[in-house]
Amino acid sequence: MTNNTTTITVDSKTRDELQKAYDAAVASGSDTFMFKGGEVVVGYAKYLLEYMNNQLSFRPTTIVQTAAIKKK
Repeated sequence: MTNNTTTITVDSKTRDELQKAYDAAVASGSDTFMFKGGEVVVGYAKYLLEYMNNQLSFRPTTIVQTAAIKKK
């Protein structure tokens, strides 16, 4: 069985990078966008950013979560 996901470490830097990529995708009307070598669905990114913002507000310098992103 082939693993078709990329694991990313979620911290404030990654959150900021994801936010920038998400904003660009929304502005262009795309349903998906590329991030760290994987394809991310805009709706999932919105949820993930909300979660990350919530978690990072409690632990701003701590690595919070890893997220699996589908490889293209």
